[in-house]
Amino acid sequence: MSLVETSKGKDTKDAPQLVTLTFEDALQDSTLKVPSVLMSAYRNPNGCPIVATWVVQTDGTDFNLVKQWYAAGNEVANRTMTHVGNPGEVGNRNSISANADIPLDKLSGFRAPFLKYSEEMSAILGKESSSQHCSYHGRAPRRFGAGGRYLAARNFLRHYNGNRAPFGIYLTPANVGGATQLYRDLLKHASSLHDVWFVTNQQLLQWMQDPVPATELAAQPYLKCVVA
Repeated sequence: MSLVETSKGKDTKDAPQLVTLTFEDALQDSTLKVPSVLMSAYRNPNGCPIVATWVVQTDGTDFNLVKQWYAAGNEVANRTMTHVGNPGEVGNRNSISANADIPLDKLSGFRAPFLKYSEEMSAILGKESSSQHCSYHGRAPRRFGAGGRYLAARNFLRHYNGNRAPFGIYLTPANVGGATQLYRDLLKHASSLHDVWFVTNQQLLQWMQDPVPATELAAQPYLKCVVA
């Protein structure tokens, strides 16, 4: 059952289909091209540009681009400074805040390098008041064959036609390569549906704390358009 169904007594089909699009590693001219190609043409049902979360490592990052990304209404989340595990979480977060002029309390998400999570890392993040850790160590193919579009569309529709559980698209821009058109087709199809919303990880958490049906989502303050 969906969160809307269980907490509000609504039918599953009343729930919005929330999609989280995330990118990771250094944010620089070459890596920013992927989200620019994927996201620029699409809008949420309220007419606002779709948004995403970037999990930033500071090594190799252009902080002017981080500022632009954040100012456009996207989320910036934390990694480690050099894509190596402990230590580095705290230094990376402080560096992003200082160099990109983003308040520390807005840098509340974290993803572990190589998705390898540990007890020590959990303790550090607890002290840093991180509200969400996106570090599931699953496996996915690096290359998609002819059936890639079908696989991506089928997985999305399983959510949309099922219990409307949030659908995550997790990308490393440097590795997207020839799959760019596949993801663009997926975003085009998803954004054409009237009750599908692309949200940041933090916006997803805000909805989960007080889930509302799709018909009420446009009125939520956290989904208002951001004028950069």
